[in-house]
Amino acid sequence: MAAEAERAELPENLAAAHQLIGKLQHENKWLRHRLEVLSRKLFGKKTEQLTPEQLTLAYEQLDSEIDKSQRPEEPDSVEAAAAEKTRSQRGRRSIPKNIRRVDVVLDIPEQEKTGADCGVAREQIGEEISEKYDYIPAELVCRVTHRPKYGGCKCRPGVLVAAPAPQAIEKGLAVEGLLAWLLTSKYVDHLSLYRLEGILARHGADISRQTLCDWVASCADAYSAYSALYRMGRLVEVGCWTQARRKFFDTREQDPEAMRVLALIGKLYEVERQATGLTHE
Repeated sequence: MAAEAERAELPENLAAAHQLIGKLQHENKWLRHRLEVLSRKLFGKKTEQLTPEQLTLAYEQLDSEIDKSQRPEEPDSVEAAAAEKTRSQRGRRSIPKNIRRVDVVLDIPEQEKTGADCGVAREQIGEEISEKYDYIPAELVCRVTHRPKYGGCKCRPGVLVAAPAPQAIEKGLAVEGLLAWLLTSKYVDHLSLYRLEGILARHGADISRQTLCDWVASCADAYSAYSALYRMGRLVEVGCWTQARRKFFDTREQDPEAMRVLALIGKLYEVERQATGLTHE
């Protein structure tokens, strides 16, 4: 009976049938888009990767807009590119200059700096230097903020004290440094709050998982302290291309211009990959 009722609702006119088919195709496309967005939220960023076919037209459009004279010279062949890569990888890489140096001097005993028979002091003619990686463990500290209070004077009575500094979490026990470590450990290093609770316990801090969860939830939303810090000049506000890119990725099927923006962001990512390991020098 249900099948007969559905058949009865189908249009008999050909034009009406084509109109219904177009409507169903549009709804199907929209539902597929919503399913893809939900799947990406559930299963991570891998579903955000675009296929070469999707980017072909966008890259062709970009390539036509870029002056060829401004492009870097490319190797003439695959063999030349491989040889260049081999030359760049040959030998041990030096430790980047942006890493802070801690000097350790291993000197000879003082009595050996003077000749035992002649009594003449040895003159230093140079030194041997070697650089190796080391790691100084992080330290959990208690920041104690002092705000001196001043009594009134003849012309201005009343107590004078500096205003409290802006806080990431109002009346919270954690300040920006600890919160930055917490978020980086959880979302970049993929450490669970259970493990982070144990790490803090080894430092002597009794901070429960529930408290850590509350801190993470508070930091997940934008807070007014950011604006105050920006106005004070302590921080420079920057945007996240990953978050911006996601919005264009979600609308790429509905807006053809979104593919062009995704291609532009891809160019920025390529520059970032090429700049990996470089210093400000």
